[in-house]
Amino acid sequence: MEDLKENQFLAGRYFMVCCAADLVGYGIVCESDIRSDLEDEEWITVTGTIQTCEYNGNIVPILKDVTITKAEAPAVEYIYYNNY
Repeated sequence: MEDLKENQFLAGRYFMVCCAADLVGYGIVCESDIRSDLEDEEWITVTGTIQTCEYNGNIVPILKDVTITKAEAPAVEYIYYNNY
């Protein structure tokens, strides 16, 4: 999402149904004043207040007043449809 504001970032995980060829990213836009301290592909835990905003004419969720803590990568980095 190239049109994020300076204090916004996308926190998410990759979802796999069958194989790596069908990986899809899922996430939520977060707002935080420390956005500039984050690196791409860094594992973090976010906590905040879910609100809504308008994006491309649609009402979508956004996480505001976010606090961020660094996290270790999980043993399994993807979310699977069947949880196996």
